[in-house]
Amino acid sequence: FKDRLRDRLVSLCHSRHAPSLGQRLAGRIPSPLRLAAIAAVFLVALAAGWLAFFSPDGKEEPGPLFFLRAEAGTGTDTVGFRLTLDQFNVLSQLRFETGRDLPKGPQFGVLIKLAHGEFTVEEAIGLARRLGMKNPQMVKDPLGGPTGQNDVHLCDEDRHLWVWLRQGSWIYCRMGQAPPLGNREYSQEEIKEAALAWLKAGGVLPREAYELTSGKAQGYEGAGKPVYAVILRPKNIPVHSGIPGAEPAIRIVLRCDGVVMSATATWYTPGESYNTGLQSYNEALEALKHGEGVFEARNFRLGGSGTAVVNNVVQGYRLAYTLDLEPYLAPVAVFTGSYTPEGGAADDFSAYVSLLKTKDRPNAGNFQLDTGLPQTPASVKMVRERPLSETKAELRALAAHFGIAGEPDESGAYRGANGQELVSTSWDGGWLYRAPQPWDLQPPDQPPAPEQLLEKARLLVTGLPVLPGEPGEAELLAATRGSDQWVVFPLLYSGLPTYRLLEPARDVPRIAVQFGPKGDVWSVNCGLPLEQTAETVRIITPDQAWAKLCANQSQVYVEGIYGPVPGKSFTAASARVSEVRLAYVPRYPQSARNEFYDLKYIFSGEARFENRKASFTALVDAGE
Repeated sequence: FKDRLRDRLVSLCHSRHAPSLGQRLAGRIPSPLRLAAIAAVFLVALAAGWLAFFSPDGKEEPGPLFFLRAEAGTGTDTVGFRLTLDQFNVLSQLRFETGRDLPKGPQFGVLIKLAHGEFTVEEAIGLARRLGMKNPQMVKDPLGGPTGQNDVHLCDEDRHLWVWLRQGSWIYCRMGQAPPLGNREYSQEEIKEAALAWLKAGGVLPREAYELTSGKAQGYEGAGKPVYAVILRPKNIPVHSGIPGAEPAIRIVLRCDGVVMSATATWYTPGESYNTGLQSYNEALEALKHGEGVFEARNFRLGGSGTAVVNNVVQGYRLAYTLDLEPYLAPVAVFTGSYTPEGGAADDFSAYVSLLKTKDRPNAGNFQLDTGLPQTPASVKMVRERPLSETKAELRALAAHFGIAGEPDESGAYRGANGQELVSTSWDGGWLYRAPQPWDLQPPDQPPAPEQLLEKARLLVTGLPVLPGEPGEAELLAATRGSDQWVVFPLLYSGLPTYRLLEPARDVPRIAVQFGPKGDVWSVNCGLPLEQTAETVRIITPDQAWAKLCANQSQVYVEGIYGPVPGKSFTAASARVSEVRLAYVPRYPQSARNEFYDLKYIFSGEARFENRKASFTALVDAGE
């Protein structure tokens, strides 16, 4: 996430005239909370399958629960944001060992349903005003979700508020220029009083009993003045605190003068409970080895290899949600020990894995095929990220094509006499051309027809002297700000597209043309280019891929749920597949740049659960 955020901010800084493609496609300014907010609030993400309950009192079973799996990170800070890398192969290079024999663990446990409040859109706007936002405006597409359905994003100048309506959870932050510091520094006691007063003014100070702690916030050591974190936790909730950032809590970050800079609230209290059977600690450790659960260590790096020695295990409780997003506290195994990366020094690690038993059965998702299977090649070449040096070597030919004469300047950019500019884009490995200035911003009496823009873009792209890929079918994007429009061509390799699971979905290898209101070209951008390698992979047939899907050999992404569900745990009343395709998929979809890509069959459609329907995307390995 940090790499992606840095790349995004760099791209914004370099786009002085034309908005970056990432800005235009996302329709919003990238934010430090963009992905971290989801990880903080929707802490659980993946189906653990139908639970095997032991409920003698006859209470209704909650149904499938969702937990974070395949998450690895560098630890969490006080406000609870974590780096999340949601692929099951994140931990594939780690070796797990036990320093001693593990105890068997309890055979039965308790699943606790949590009570919580809810918001309407009007109440969310009221909360924003009470928290000091004078004129909160609704922002479209908050954090990748539809405004007004379950999550709402409100903004007023430098302040932002995200509200998850059905869960009653919210995040507040200031993202612009902070106001000047006050005349004096608050004491620790005054900081706590300021935090409670802020919550009370917002009408969100809990009525239930809570524990209150405070201290210096992590990650603000270079701020000059101390920054504090105040945390409220509901009492009488059995939450293991060895892996912070997951328990129901309200966290407020304040400056030394009492000004609130950010706050997160996931406030649940205990409700009904259910008795349930548990798997053993050894079974939980095996699940961790296969990429399920959460692994945290300060010295862990994405794709890194090393050895994790388990020295202790205890039972804890972590947040979980049903598909209709009702929260529960569920028993987990909490492993602690020492992690040593290859060639590095040892450090402590923590990990947790669900202890709930699941029912494993063939075709757990009840997949049904409602479309034909595609024709696919017998073998294709693999791809990898294209080095920026190859892009830079092509700039001279591109500059001549765009009518820019002369040599590049010290930065390597080509600049024309009429304001043209051609630069390599280090943040996405491609290049960006900006047309001559000034631009005509006046809308015409008769704007160009979409067909005209598509044809003009096609002629421009096919006429380029060099292009790192085959242009696919063009898409005309509707203008979201102003009157400019983009025509985007995905770049294909061996005739296959690249598919990204996470927002923005169009952040794939591409060539994009930006048009002004009169159809004049404002900019051309080649982003995230790949190159084919010498490695050739034989592809299984679509029928074989379908058989693997029905045998639970897949990863499934469910709309509104963060992260992949292992095929054996994707339990649906029905899952109707309406589209099947073969594509290159980045190995680590949360990272803006990926050196490695994998071939996957992609099955998409709509699944029906107990009380909800949702779109899904299932990935099946395509290599033999």
